[in-house]
Amino acid sequence: MDTMDTESVQSGRTRDRASRIAKACLRCQSKKIKCDGMTPSCTPCVNRNNECVYQQMQRRRGPGRSKMYIQALEERLSKMEAVLSQAGLPRPGAPPTRVSPSETDAASVSVFAGPPVTSGTTAGPNPSTDAQQAGFAQASTDHLMVDEPGPSIPRMSQNSSEQSDQRGSQTPAPPPRDIPEPPKQLSNKMPVFAVIASRMREVNTASYCSTFNRQVFTPRLEREEAITILMPLYDDVIDNYPLLNFHYFVRHFEKLPEAENTFNNTSGWAYMNAVISVGTRRKSINNAFQEVCQLAWPFFKNAFSGLTELMVKGTDLLAVQGIVAMAVFMQGTTCTRTAALLSSAAVRLSQSIGLHRQPCVMMSMCVQDVEARSRVFWAAYILEKEMGLNHGLDSIQDDDDIETELPSGRGDGVDVLNLRAKLAMVESSIRRRLYTAKGLRLTDDDLVKAIIDLDALLEEWRSSLPAELQPSYEPRTASPDIAPDNLNLHLAFFRCTMMVHWAARRHNQYPTMAVLVGTSGGFEMPYIQLSFSQKRCRMAAHATIRLFRTISTPQYADLWRILCYPLCASLTLLTDVLENPGCSRARGDLAATRSFAHFLQKFEKSEGCDLKRVLTACAFLQRTAQRAVDDAQNMMHAQNLVVNDGPGVPLIPGFNLSEDAQVLQALLGAATHPMYLVQGLMGTLPNRDQRLITRLAHLLGTPLESGKPGSPLGPQPLQPETYGFGFGQGQAGSDPTANWS
Repeated sequence: MDTMDTESVQSGRTRDRASRIAKACLRCQSKKIKCDGMTPSCTPCVNRNNECVYQQMQRRRGPGRSKMYIQALEERLSKMEAVLSQAGLPRPGAPPTRVSPSETDAASVSVFAGPPVTSGTTAGPNPSTDAQQAGFAQASTDHLMVDEPGPSIPRMSQNSSEQSDQRGSQTPAPPPRDIPEPPKQLSNKMPVFAVIASRMREVNTASYCSTFNRQVFTPRLEREEAITILMPLYDDVIDNYPLLNFHYFVRHFEKLPEAENTFNNTSGWAYMNAVISVGTRRKSINNAFQEVCQLAWPFFKNAFSGLTELMVKGTDLLAVQGIVAMAVFMQGTTCTRTAALLSSAAVRLSQSIGLHRQPCVMMSMCVQDVEARSRVFWAAYILEKEMGLNHGLDSIQDDDDIETELPSGRGDGVDVLNLRAKLAMVESSIRRRLYTAKGLRLTDDDLVKAIIDLDALLEEWRSSLPAELQPSYEPRTASPDIAPDNLNLHLAFFRCTMMVHWAARRHNQYPTMAVLVGTSGGFEMPYIQLSFSQKRCRMAAHATIRLFRTISTPQYADLWRILCYPLCASLTLLTDVLENPGCSRARGDLAATRSFAHFLQKFEKSEGCDLKRVLTACAFLQRTAQRAVDDAQNMMHAQNLVVNDGPGVPLIPGFNLSEDAQVLQALLGAATHPMYLVQGLMGTLPNRDQRLITRLAHLLGTPLESGKPGSPLGPQPLQPETYGFGFGQGQAGSDPTANWS
């Protein structure tokens, strides 16, 4: 007892001494003299006739708690409550309740929403799991109480591809673990570890739950119901979307007992929902497009919510095919960024499961399985090469590292997928040789050689087609309604032709070509090639626009998906018109672009679809080019100049383009290719010509407002945000099926 009193007295003396030192004047502190703290001068300073100065020590109140701090605390509390509710635990302060098995099942559907679990795969109550859940509740909080743990959550089953994909179920979360304190020597050197350990103790409940819980945005869907929905869409999907390979995979959803496992599998679930979304949108009538899309988009969201799981755990063909189907769906929207990412993801996943290689067990595989494997890989390949050429994206798949044979077809005629795969290989060569950083720096001779080689590849592909399928540069006598898959083939071919021969504009001698072509005599090879390229470009552009006279009324989203081709052709023709408005063919080029604009006007008026921004851009282009042609040819007529294919703007004395025409000509002439400009105006994926695209959008009168979704020419019904396709900020969401009856 005496020892404790002595220690307390000593500690009190120490505190008094420290306080006295702090209150001493600066002179006494430096001389270590006992200061009595008198003011204005202490006694030692008065005796020594020194100046006495005290250090002013003001104790101020610290900053108060700001509103942002209080708001952050409230957000953390709401997140913790959401985590506790997902874990099946009552909120702090809530009375203890009993949870019935039926309520537990309902909660599992609400939180971990997904397709239903079949009765044969549902596990019964597990005492060990119940004990784990009780331990989890006790360790998570000291003041929560549950009277009776509910039945254990069924464990996810595995199919032949080892995917744990049962929808509506989740593996029970393991009990929280103690976060150990970091070693003291480590904490002293790097205090961040102590901060991390402290934060992890706060969110310990959420740390050991499943990382991603897939949501379902439609009413609970059984396999039979999905088949019933999809069968009326069967012909439309097969005829219009060969990349989906639906005729090869529909059997997997019809034959029992494997069909049930396939449907409950994540890849099967994603593929089925993606196909339903594509088919439903295809079946919609144009004047009720947005209302029908309100029904199609939830199915796409079902598929998209499993994308992470497909990329991480997908090991079968349906996983790749499901991502391809999602990319095809997104091509009919303004969100080209998502479409490009999905196409790249499909190729990367196909590589990860070895679809580009010959399988070791190929000899034991049936012919149908080998064909399905080939079709899935080449569908992903076609999609990725098409997006790469249109947007200037680097390819993931190296053409020299493919062992998989081309698809052989269904045996009932020409296989469009086979023909499209061969053209995709030519597209890859065009992108690699002309539109990479190296290709854009080719010398004149190398550029001409590349153009000749690639044009020969295109002609070889065209001649390999049956006569009735071959794309023609000249107008056909009869104009039957062309099939959608054949239409896509022809549009892709003419796009390749324009991209090959547009590259000739990078030739150093291109500006003088118009003068040299009109003279007689022999020419060096570059000038001949330049003349041929200009002519071939125009022919392909006219043929592209002419194709739209042979099709019936297209579906709104499908029209948007292929609209880039005629718009690219129109810009190609208008570039020639502005460079040479006095040419005799200028009015013919204008007539072609005008006919396409009339097609769009008629479509908007008769079908009730929004194309206002596209028509605004077309009207400006047409008006500017028409004025340039009229002014140039009127001046030539006044000066008695002959209108022919040779003379251009430099040979018309005193003629100048209007200010808008000069700006437009400069933008088009500086573009890597008109397709890049069109894709930048229609979609959300930036490309090499993004600076030109921004200026062109303002010139056309269709600028994109800052902070708003969409694209300069994109209509609101084709924007994914219209249908709630977006991403949250980490807040707890509500049950997506709560409003379904």
